[in-house]
Amino acid sequence: MVAGVLLFLSVGFWFLMFDAERNLATDVWFTVLPFAIVGLLVQTGAEEVLFRGYMQQQLAARFRSP
Repeated sequence: MVAGVLLFLSVGFWFLMFDAERNLATDVWFTVLPFAIVGLLVQTGAEEVLFRGYMQQQLAARFRSP
């Protein structure tokens, strides 16, 4: 409850103090987008392989008790 109120107040304060501005032009954003998607897929794939697949298999092979 307290965290929700603090979040609401801080976001409201941010909206009052700052205006939204464009950081990138649309053509630059669309140029970078494919690289960002590939990077996201590589990161999530590596996380799945290392933390859910490879690491578990190695730990299971190393120790007798699950």
